[in-house]
Amino acid sequence: MSYRLQSEQIKQSNNGALPNLAFWINSYNAALSNWVQSSDRMLKKAAELSEDIISFSRTRLQTDLDTWQAMASCRSATDLLECQRQFAQKAGSQYLDQAGRLASRMSTMIADTALSPQWEQTLKSAD
Repeated sequence: MSYRLQSEQIKQSNNGALPNLAFWINSYNAALSNWVQSSDRMLKKAAELSEDIISFSRTRLQTDLDTWQAMASCRSATDLLECQRQFAQKAGSQYLDQAGRLASRMSTMIADTALSPQWEQTLKSAD
């Protein structure tokens, strides 16, 4: 049941009589169903986001360990500085890429939730 239809039913019953109990039960059931669907989608997207963060963290930890090992095998200060420069450049690039992916994923998650079927139906009925 759309928001506009519910509003019209409430207005029509403003002649002093309360809307019947079935109206309130149906409205509650529709709202609860929408909330469950929206929450389910949000939790799935949050789990995907968490998996992405964990995967990136795991990869970065391995890269950090590999870099420390490479630094330990450097034979001169020049080699050490070059190893550090390469590490910093690569890490910075990877962190920027990851930040972009996370921002994109968050935007998609918010848009998917905001434009879920129940919200689309409500927006269409408001026109």
